[in-house]
Amino acid sequence: MKRPALIIWLLCSLSPPAGAEQEPDLRTISVTGDADVLVVPDEAVLRFSVQAMDGDLDDALDEVDSRAGKVLHAIEEAGIAPKQLQTDRVQVWPDYDWRSGKNRGYRASRDVVVTLEDVKKLEEILRRAFDAGATGMGGVTLRTSELRKHKDRARLLAVRAAQEKALALASALGAGIGRPQRIVEEVQPAQPWWWGGSGRVATNAVENASPGPGQSGETTALGEIRINAKVTVCFELR
Repeated sequence: MKRPALIIWLLCSLSPPAGAEQEPDLRTISVTGDADVLVVPDEAVLRFSVQAMDGDLDDALDEVDSRAGKVLHAIEEAGIAPKQLQTDRVQVWPDYDWRSGKNRGYRASRDVVVTLEDVKKLEEILRRAFDAGATGMGGVTLRTSELRKHKDRARLLAVRAAQEKALALASALGAGIGRPQRIVEEVQPAQPWWWGGSGRVATNAVENASPGPGQSGETTALGEIRINAKVTVCFELR
């Protein structure tokens, strides 16, 4: 007999007080601004590989360490500080003759990583490393020492691009935009910039932050790296 009264009480407690104003549903428009800042790289990370093979595992490891040491020494002679050099990722695997199934020995591999703060030396370091015994190249990653500054600039351009896009879309429909209701930056996974890699497309805004001709990049044509920012903004639609 008490259930109807309880239900009525619950309904009353969930109802807004008399005279309370309901917030109107805002009409909104959500757009994404995508911007790139183009920068001539001033740093490079080079990864060389050194390999050796021997019938004895310990001898293979000793040989690959010796070859890696020669590569490091050759790079140091180019004026590269020891703090910019490191050896990394030792790998060992048996070398099987797949026809006979016999183990012919062991292959050992070690990486030599060079952080180059003067990109003008890139070609010289490549030549020295291979002349000293490097057997492979894991890639060249180009980057900028002023990433934070250029990333902040890219974000600003992305926000402006989003505002311009929202204005254009709203205007085409006879409307306007009001205050931003929500701003979300799309966090993108970090990706290296490979020497000779392809560029991005479909960007709303692009700014060239590179120095003028003759100021940088005269020896090696490194091109430019793209620092991207993508921001989604939800505006009030009026």
